[in-house]
Order: sequence, then C-alpha cells, then structure tokens
Amino acid sequence: MEPVDGQIDQERHPQGGRHPFLLSVLEFSDFVPAIENVLGTLLSLAENQENRFAIAEAGAVGLLIKQLESAHVQVVEKAAGVIWNLAHEDSVRTTIRQLGGLKPLIDLLGHQNPLIRFNTVGAFPLLTEQEENRKDAFELGVIPPLVNILGNDTNHLVLQNAAQSLGNIADSNPQYQHAIREAQGLLKLVELLQQWAPQQQTPQEGENPDNSPQQLLAKAKNKLFKFYRPNLHKEAPKDEESVNLALSKD
Repeated sequence: MEPVDGQIDQERHPQGGRHPFLLSVLEFSDFVPAIENVLGTLLSLAENQENRFAIAEAGAVGLLIKQLESAHVQVVEKAAGVIWNLAHEDSVRTTIRQLGGLKPLIDLLGHQNPLIRFNTVGAFPLLTEQEENRKDAFELGVIPPLVNILGNDTNHLVLQNAAQSLGNIADSNPQYQHAIREAQGLLKLVELLQQWAPQQQTPQEGENPDNSPQQLLAKAKNKLFKFYRPNLHKEAPKDEESVNLALSKD
C-alpha cells in the first residue's frame, strides 16, 4: 500500500511494534548506497512541516546525529542537510541539543568539504534561536569555527548564515559579544560589510570598530540578510542542480 501523503511509510520493527522503514535502514544497515538513498528521501520529506514532525517523532534525530560521524562524505553531507531541514521546528532544536547533536555539528563547521559546511552552517541560524542552544553551543566552542568561516569562506550563503548565527549568539549577552570580539569576529564582520556595502564609510584612523559589538553584529546580520534574502537557502539542497546552485553563490 502506498504511504498516505505527509506520512512516512512504516513496517513492523523486527522486535515488534511500529517502526519507520526508512529509519530502520539507518539503524540496522551498513550498506552505504542504501543509507545515502534513505537520507536523500528524508531530505525531501523534511521540506514539509507535517513530515518534519513525523520524522522527528519516529526517532530520526538520534540516528541522524550518528550519521554525522560516518566516514563517507555524502552520508555526512545528507545527514547534515536533513538535520538542517528538521531544525525549522523548535521541538527538534531541543531534541538535537538533548541528544548531543550540537558538538558533532560544530565540529563539521570546519570540514574541508564545502557542501558539508554549507549544510551544517545552514542549521545554526535556526539552532541558535533557542537560548539553551546558544548557551551549550558557546560552551562547546562554536564561535571560533563561525569566525573562521567569515574569514576564509567565499560562498555568500555560507557567510550569511555564519554571520546570522553569530548575531543570534551575541543577542543581549555581553559575555558572548566579548568572546566574538576576542576571536576577531567583529573585524571579520567589518571587512564583509565594507566588501558588500561599499557605500558604507570606512572607519577613520584611530577609530575602533569594536566599540559597539552588539550594534555591529545586529547591523551585519540585518544587512547581510537583506542583501541576500532573495537567494537565501532556507533548506538543504536535495539534488545535483540545487547543490551546484548553492555552491555557486560566490
């Protein structure tokens, strides 16, 4: 029988009870092509809010977090993309934190594969909307890799998501603002603002661009979001054409 639209096809769990068939592949299979196919399917399903809730309630988040540690690049890329899509739901953001998902995601921010970075940093503007997530992410060291992205990446969408994440983290928290400043994050944001908004005046010699960190972070986040909003990826790319488009935003 075909699955009802908006629901996940299910079959009996080997030990009884109802268990999503797609997730059973992630849990029990070591066959990489099958895992990749399942993740690709979940990536598409998770574009729909009803499906996001169904996927999360079926226990997908913990299985996806485990896939972030796979030795296979495409598995990691797709797992990060599914997590990005699921993170549109506030309850899933909480689950990701509770199941220890923030640490592997933070580690992937520095991955050499550009699409893994793209999918991973895409989740952080959503994850950092929660105060508890901001606290845990800060303690796990999220600021240095986000700042490193600002200084080294060239993809506009990756840069925008990193800047927005830093803005969320800094919001009304002097301790986090200070940490961003100490990591040279404000200087990187100033450089991006000057690069993308040439009409903005360059600070005069002797002026310190770090005087108002909260204002600068808010300005950077708002300006970058306004500048790139028409092309902003709100979800992970799911096919080759979307991937190529995402990675061409330089």
